[in-house]
Amino acid sequence: NVLYASISPFGTTGPYANYHADSHVIEALSGFSYVTGNPDREPLSMGVELADYFAGVNGYIAVLTALLEGGFNFVDISALESLALADDHTLAVYASTGAVRRRYYSRVLISYPMDLLPCKDGSVAFVVAHVPDPGTRIAQLIEKPHEAENPVLWNMPDRVLRCREFDELVRPW
Repeated sequence: NVLYASISPFGTTGPYANYHADSHVIEALSGFSYVTGNPDREPLSMGVELADYFAGVNGYIAVLTALLEGGFNFVDISALESLALADDHTLAVYASTGAVRRRYYSRVLISYPMDLLPCKDGSVAFVVAHVPDPGTRIAQLIEKPHEAENPVLWNMPDRVLRCREFDELVRPW
């Protein structure tokens, strides 16, 4: 038995089957580029071959599944579908409700900020997810202990809704 696997930008069937695209085009079509970068500027690419990676992982899983299940001789992997399915919620929210996700830089809003931020001598990984007493800890980190009770430091919803205020407070550090 021979198993043939095809990994292409849009799959081997459908209206876009004969179209050509690279990973960055697929990234844009899947919605990943839309949520990347400064919201006041054009969307950005992730800077890596993200669609190729996800298509490869899905291809690997599909081939293993086909081999284990038997009876399959062809696996068709679409890079667009692979990357679209990897999105945490942008396309899912749009498909189910029609809502368009707003751009908030490249940050993960559920635990803002969860990103690399510039600092005096380079960058720092700033992750504030499930940290006990976040206001005090952030205030100590940025060397502003008098800000410990500031809701922007203490309260996650305030950090999300007032992200620019948070950035202004943290940026001098």
